[in-house]
This record gives sequence, C-alpha cells and structure tokens, in this order.
Amino acid sequence: MKKLASLLLSVCFLVSLNGNALAATKTTTKKPVVKPVELKATGVLKNYNSKSVVINVAGKDITFQLTASTKVTQYGDSVLFSDVARKGLKVSFKYMSNNNALTAIEIPGFGSENQGDLKLKSVDINVALTDSTIPVSAPKVTPSFFSNSRSQVREAAGEEESDSYVYSMDPDSGIGSGLDIVDLGLIDVIPESIKITLDGKEIKVLTDAKAEFDNKVVGDEAKFFVNKDGIAQIKFEVKLYEDEKSYSIEDLEKRLQVSFKKKMYKITTYEITDFPFSEDVVCELNGKPVSLAKALNRSNYSNFTTNLDGEIIYVDAFYRALTCKVVSIKGNAITIAKLVNDADPESQVKWTDTLTLSTGLTVQDTNGTPISLENVKAGDMIKVTVEAADGYKVNLIEKIVK
Repeated sequence: MKKLASLLLSVCFLVSLNGNALAATKTTTKKPVVKPVELKATGVLKNYNSKSVVINVAGKDITFQLTASTKVTQYGDSVLFSDVARKGLKVSFKYMSNNNALTAIEIPGFGSENQGDLKLKSVDINVALTDSTIPVSAPKVTPSFFSNSRSQVREAAGEEESDSYVYSMDPDSGIGSGLDIVDLGLIDVIPESIKITLDGKEIKVLTDAKAEFDNKVVGDEAKFFVNKDGIAQIKFEVKLYEDEKSYSIEDLEKRLQVSFKKKMYKITTYEITDFPFSEDVVCELNGKPVSLAKALNRSNYSNFTTNLDGEIIYVDAFYRALTCKVVSIKGNAITIAKLVNDADPESQVKWTDTLTLSTGLTVQDTNGTPISLENVKAGDMIKVTVEAADGYKVNLIEKIVK
C-alpha cells in the first residue's frame, strides 16, 4: 500500500513538472496585420462636394472620400471632378478598403440639362404677335431618342396702324414685278385703309383687282392687290422710275408714303418633349432628397439632367410662382399649404411645407406693387418662389389681389 501511494505521488510530481516546463516554453501569437487593398465597384452618384461623394451601391448609400490623388476620368481622359459630376450618373470607381478613399472614378457623359414644367413632359410655350400671313407650322414629331413634338396655333389679335417706308421694286429680286410695283410684304392689309402720297400728291387707291385705271388723267391712281405668292402689292399707273439706275430705296422713301391698317395675329408655339426616367433617377425638392412622385406632385418647376440615352437621371424640383395659402409666418420661416382648388381659400389642403425666407426677400402684390411682409397674414393666398442659388430660400412672395 505504501509502494502504491509512493508511485502515485511520483506520477503527480512528474505531470506537474512537465506542465511547468511547457508553460515556460509557450510563446504569444500576434494577430496578422491586414493590409488595405484597392477594391472596385459601380453605383449611382447621389451627392457630392469638394471632399466627398455619396454613391448608392447595391441599394445602399455609401460615403467615399475625394483626395488630391483621386484620379478622375471621363472616357479615359483626366478631367476635373466638378466639371463632369452630375447627380444620377452611373459611375465606376476604385477605393481603399480601410478608409473608403477614392483612388479613381470614371464618370460618364450626360446628355442635356433642361428647364420646364416637369410633369413627365417638358412643355415650352412661346407666344408672339405677328403681322405675317405665313401659315403656322403643322404639328410634327421629331424622331430622336426622346419624343419631341411642335405645334402652333394662330389667333386673330386685332388690327394695327402701319407706316411702311421700305419697299422692293427690284425686278430681278423675284418679289417685285417692275418699276411700277411696290411690295408691302407677306401681311394682311385692310384695303379700305390704304392711303398713298407720291411726290406730295395724294393718289387714289383702287381696291378691286378687276378695276381698270382711268386713262383721262394719267398717274393719279394706284391699284392694291395680292399676288399669287400672297404678297401685298401696289401697282402704279405709271413707272416711278425710268430705269433701275435711277431707282434707290432712299429716294423712293422720300417720294412715297404709304399708310394702312393690317391684321395682327397671336402665334402660340408649343414645344413638348417627353423624357423617359432612369430607374436610378435622383430627385430633390427644394434641395432635399425626395421620391420622384413627391417631386412631380409638389413642384411646378424643375431643372433636370439626362444621360446620353435621353433618360432623366436627376431632377432638381422647386417652387416658382406657386399658388398657395399662408399657414403662418414666424421669424424667417413661412409655412404654406397647397390647396385642392387654388381659387377657393377654404378648399381642402393637399399638403403643407415650411420654407426659409431669404434675407433678400422681395414682397409685392400680384400687380407688382411693393408691400411689407407684415401685410402678408395667415389665410392669405400668395405666389411663392424659391431661389436655388440662395439655398432654396424664398426670395419672392406675391400676395394675390383681385
């Protein structure tokens, strides 16, 4: 029994001795150093400034750092980032894994930057007064990567007194017919209003195209007519000049005075452009990120950018002379309400928004008369305009007066 106890004690001593020896020879293992690597990715440019960019990668917005060593290219050529960067562009880039610093970014070209009332269409309306009888252009569609159509509408716009001092009598011009005819142009003259004075003498005007000159007295009559090309002309009973060498416009203007009334027309031109939206379109309303639906529903004016395929990739929507109701004005903030019916101040509210007033704010009524901001009260109907260059602050309030 004593021998067994002695043997167990010896074994325990050896195990203890071996354990201490192992502990004495054990070394500490250091964690391996992970070196930063350059990674590649693609995404949609959401925002940027001189120091950083926000790129949406696989549905997630990630901030990357722009540095002095970031290589910026477009079609392989070195360019300035500020010159080519546009929100909504799809970019490819390289960055360091440890700090998201961009080492290189390739930015594609963009198609165009436009303005207009963006409701899935860009509508540009121009109105002009004219006396021309040239027919308005028929509606047409211009084939391109986006749909473009143009149409014009002519409306009568009354009459206007006219004094014409420039005439054509050049038989070689293809307009005039000789030295006895003067051209008034492609205008709609009211024949009964024509008055002619030649060399200080009043000339009788014949307005019936079939009428013949009275040969009893030569040189006291002239006939008004419209030729086959639609040009209003006056034919005199005799030549005003013997030959072309003796004729000059300057001399004719001294000898001949013609006055008449002409019809005026209002020509309204509609330029309508349909732009498809990119699936990755970036939208902002008054400088703040919003959905496309909100940008379209609330704004009445936009700047927008397309890619080379004609797709809208960025919408900068804001208010320009937006009709709304004042909810409150507190300090430099104004809260407005957009109504279902702008003509009824008591109609249902569609949405509200709070905006910052610019230090350069102009306040006037819709007649253009300057007024004080204190004259604008809650419940008043106004037109409000924000200025993108002033941080989307309100720079014009027009109080609607009847």
